[in-house]
Amino acid sequence: MRISLYVPKGKKNIIDMLYKEVSLAKNIQDKKYGNKIQNGLYKMILNYSDGTVFFYDTDEDEFAMFPYKGKDFIYRIAKDFITKPIEDLQRKNSYLLVIMDANECTIGKLNGKTVSKVWHKESFVPRKHDAGGQSQLRFMENRRLALLAWEKEIAEVLKRLIYDNGNR
Repeated sequence: MRISLYVPKGKKNIIDMLYKEVSLAKNIQDKKYGNKIQNGLYKMILNYSDGTVFFYDTDEDEFAMFPYKGKDFIYRIAKDFITKPIEDLQRKNSYLLVIMDANECTIGKLNGKTVSKVWHKESFVPRKHDAGGQSQLRFMENRRLALLAWEKEIAEVLKRLIYDNGNR
């Protein structure tokens, strides 16, 4: 089963509603299934914010949340996720997608169902050091500083892409 929750900005009493749903899930006869529903609801409560879409897959124990600019409140536990409102918004909006690790970063733009690559770069962050010795601590500190500089560079690129191109 899958839980879909769409919370528009300004909607009140959602946390109270989710706590009531948790107590109702305790009454589900199949305890394993009931516990999975409760876990999903608790994750939504812990990560709650206005203007957000929450998805939780009880089978895979996967949780996702996205910004939501729509006006409809939707809460449903069903066989499939409710995605129609997001599909409608995707036709109107574009999103930046970021895939990054210590070695490289790729930024793409999602317009509807089309993804285009906007930026890609490999980093010069050194690999992890596994040998001992006197210089290991110095190496670890240099790697930490290189990672920090890499993350700052990506943040600057994202800031430029978001604010200079009017993708707010």
